[in-house]
Amino acid sequence: MAEPTVAYRQGHFEGLGTLFLPAAEPARPVAVSSGRHQNLCLVVFFVLAVMTVACACAAIVAAVAQHLKSALPSPFGDDGEEVVAIPNRSARVAYQRLAEDTPRKLIFCFVNSSRPSGSPHVFDVGNVSASLCDALVFVAVGLDANRSVIRIRNPAEDNEVIQRISKIKTSGSESSVVTYACVGGEESDNADFKWMVRDKKPRLTFIRKSAEWLHQRGLDGLALYWKYPTMSSRTNLSTLVNTMRMYFDKDKLRMTVVVPWNVVTRRHGYYVRSLFDRLDVVIVDTHRTVDSSSFQ
Repeated sequence: MAEPTVAYRQGHFEGLGTLFLPAAEPARPVAVSSGRHQNLCLVVFFVLAVMTVACACAAIVAAVAQHLKSALPSPFGDDGEEVVAIPNRSARVAYQRLAEDTPRKLIFCFVNSSRPSGSPHVFDVGNVSASLCDALVFVAVGLDANRSVIRIRNPAEDNEVIQRISKIKTSGSESSVVTYACVGGEESDNADFKWMVRDKKPRLTFIRKSAEWLHQRGLDGLALYWKYPTMSSRTNLSTLVNTMRMYFDKDKLRMTVVVPWNVVTRRHGYYVRSLFDRLDVVIVDTHRTVDSSSFQ
C-alpha cells in the first residue's frame, strides 16, 4: 500500500484525512458452509423427533387396543372359528362345576333294534336297566338330504323302539332320564350331511323339522353323528351346531355331537372349543379303539 501524501493548495491541506482514518480491515470470509450444516442438523433432529413421537403414539394406541381386546370376549376361538356366547348350560360350564363339586359320571345307554354279531341279545330298551342310565340314545335315524328332514331307517322296528323310549320318562322313577335320537352313525350318511349343511336354507329347514320331529315323539334331544366331516365342511357344521343350539334352547330341547376318538380327525372336522361352549354333552366315539384281547 502506498504512503499518503499531504499537499497545501489554495489555503488548505489536502490528504490529511487519510492520515487519521483507520486502516480498512481485510474482508472476513462468510461462514456459509457452517450455517448450512447447522440447518441440516436441525432438520434431521426435527424429523427424528417427529418420528419418535409418532412411534410412541402408535405404541400407546396398540397397547390400548390390545387391552380392550383382552378385556372383551373374543369372537374367535383358538382354531380360528367363530365362537358364540357360552350359554348357562354347556359342556364347559358343567365340567367346571364337576371339578368344584364331587366328581360324577354321566352314563349314556345306546339302544336300537339290531342284533350285534356274536351277541345273543339285541340292543333293545328291554335289555337296558334304565335306572342306571342318565340318558337313553336311540341309534340311529337317517337323514333325507333332499328334504332336510330326519328319516326313519326301519319304520316297522324303529318307531316301536322310539315309542318305548319316550314312555320311560312317564314311568315314575325313570322320569329324570334324558332321551335322545341319534342322526347318522354310518359312513353312507356322509354325503347327506355334507349336502344339508352346505347352505343356510337346508340347515334352517333341518333344525326346524328336527324340533318338530322330537316334540311329536316325546324325545328330549338330538345327537348328531356325522362320520366324519372334513375340513372343507367344518365351518358349515359349526354354523349348524350354533344355530341349532339357539333354536333348541327356545324349544327346551337338548343336543349333542358325537366326535371321533382320533385327535387329527377330530380337529379336521370340528371346532372343538366351540362344541364345548355350545353343547350340553360331547360324546366321544371310542368304538374299536381298544383291543378287546387286552382284557382277557
